[in-house]
Amino acid sequence: MYTSIETRFLRAAMTVTADQYELRTYLRHLHVSPKGYLEASNGHVAHRIQLTWVEDNLEKFAADYPKGYLIPTRFLTPGNLAKSSTISFDFTAGVAYPKNLGIQPIPIPQQEIGRIYPDLDRVIPGPNRIGEKTDQIGFNPEYLAPTQKALKSPGCQFQMDGASASIRVHWYGIDPAEFVTVLMPMRF
Repeated sequence: MYTSIETRFLRAAMTVTADQYELRTYLRHLHVSPKGYLEASNGHVAHRIQLTWVEDNLEKFAADYPKGYLIPTRFLTPGNLAKSSTISFDFTAGVAYPKNLGIQPIPIPQQEIGRIYPDLDRVIPGPNRIGEKTDQIGFNPEYLAPTQKALKSPGCQFQMDGASASIRVHWYGIDPAEFVTVLMPMRF
């Protein structure tokens, strides 16, 4: 089962994976969902990237991995990602293939998912409701800086459904259908 992803999106996703001290161990990894997305979150920010699937591989993937597939980030080093523009994943063999032929395949052993990865469909806000009164909100801009750098985007725009809902971030120069960023709300 094959899929591929641009390395700039992969680098951006890795900016929000949780650190080694996070108790929710599944947040330390990238998650390939059975719906065909690459997802990453540290509990404050989440990214969702639409993957490109070869033929009917998504249906096979969803049947074989109903909870998804966790990719340990320790195997995707900045050196491997810097040398290639695209990486293809073969989940059956458990390896990733950088586009450049001179680079060796990268092992991506399956990590056991003891729990279900957070359902980002429940977190990503829908269309903005115009005219809705919004209370005071806040977020830490440091959560967005590494992603902006990885994507090489000049800036972003926020979409909100209210003070208690998540904030959807649209990056300039990036198709929103390909890459979604969500900021979790902070309440005052």
